[in-house]
Amino acid sequence: AVRKESIQINDFLSRYKWNVKRSGTGLYYDIYKTTNAPTIRNGNRVLLDYTIIFLNGDTVYSSLIDGKKEFIIGKSNEVSGLEEALLMMGKGEKAKLIVPSYLAFGITGDFNKISINNTLVYDIEVVDVY
Repeated sequence: AVRKESIQINDFLSRYKWNVKRSGTGLYYDIYKTTNAPTIRNGNRVLLDYTIIFLNGDTVYSSLIDGKKEFIIGKSNEVSGLEEALLMMGKGEKAKLIVPSYLAFGITGDFNKISINNTLVYDIEVVDVY
């Protein structure tokens, strides 16, 4: 299953020609807009604009429809891949993420729109940090 997911991610990256880095955990990320803002830390509250899609391009969630996300880093129910990326970012920054299922909702899904073992693609903007 992990090998199949890796092949699907690499196909996605080839198709869209994304230039991403890969973290030690397997998170793929591209922080494509940077600022001089301080880096987010555990305990910070963040406010995000976001779009989440599947590898096939279907939109799952979007702040345009579902509203902005607001949560405290390290004390939320957000997926670990999203929190990992945010700890590399600051206010006003934007990033694209590919979050493998084991860093997302894994074998449970989110009990709503995301079924088990789905890779998620995020496009995020850190609107505020406080």
